[in-house]
Amino acid sequence: MRLVRDGEGTVRVDREGRAAGRGAYVCPTVECLEKALQAGKLGHAFKKASRPPHESAASILANRTRR
Repeated sequence: MRLVRDGEGTVRVDREGRAAGRGAYVCPTVECLEKALQAGKLGHAFKKASRPPHESAASILANRTRR
């Protein structure tokens, strides 16, 4: 699953896999996604200060599988 950082620093799921910008790939499990969304992890991956998405890891995965 690909995460991207928008211009304002918020990270979101790139559901189509084609969003512009630096991306980070995360395995599609709750445990892996929760670990990736911890403070500091996103900033390291995107090489800039980043805020996690507003959704929980479980919600992100549930929405991903419905599409």
